[in-house]
Amino acid sequence: MNDMNHCFDICHYQQNVPQHYYLLDTLVFNFIWDGKPPKIKKSTITGERKRRGLYMTDFNIFNKALKVAWITRIKSENAASWKFIPNAALEKYGGLPFLTKCNYDVNTIQVGNLPPFYVEVLKNGK
Repeated sequence: MNDMNHCFDICHYQQNVPQHYYLLDTLVFNFIWDGKPPKIKKSTITGERKRRGLYMTDFNIFNKALKVAWITRIKSENAASWKFIPNAALEKYGGLPFLTKCNYDVNTIQVGNLPPFYVEVLKNGK
């Protein structure tokens, strides 16, 4: 799972990563049902076992959860050099700690200097 996620994140700059997760999700479910219409709802298959689900990974939710986890990494106090990029790009909007407390539309913020990965982090961190 980690290797797959790493590959998708690297490909992010050339292609749309959420689309890859959607495609992977579709491929897995088509494999399970042999291309036929599903007999069990996807929400049941990905649901928790205690609710009679099969606890299978929903790759779209998995992708969003990974992006949200990056917010705590960026907000942490250590002075890692990679943090300069998102912090500098978001500084004119009050910085990430401020933005995570606000209700905003990522499309209205001019994040031209921000790499697409961090834009996805902001979109999923709301």
